[in-house]
Amino acid sequence: MLPDEKPILGILIGKKLSGNSYIYFMNLIIQIKDKKIGLVLKEDEQFADEFFWEEERNLSQRLLVEIDNLLQRNDLKPKDLSEVKVKTNIDDKFTTVRIAKVVANTFNKFKK
Repeated sequence: MLPDEKPILGILIGKKLSGNSYIYFMNLIIQIKDKKIGLVLKEDEQFADEFFWEEERNLSQRLLVEIDNLLQRNDLKPKDLSEVKVKTNIDDKFTTVRIAKVVANTFNKFKK
């Protein structure tokens, strides 16, 4: 590791610019497959952490709570994420997919 790199979670998630400022490349992927919801943290294409649960028709109440739990478990804050993506094998007409996309799009819009 170079002296200007910061290790977190055993992987490199940023390069030091100046002082204590870093560029981060940590992504959060919201996965929806069949009746399972997953949150996956990746640095570029490297796995960092994940959490999965069975869909119980309460995603609107649970998604932001679980994202916050995953970030806290990894000593991250929302500002440390570069992007939030949604990957699914379910049609966009389902409410679960629409909720996930609204969360991802809102985060990405205000991250800029």
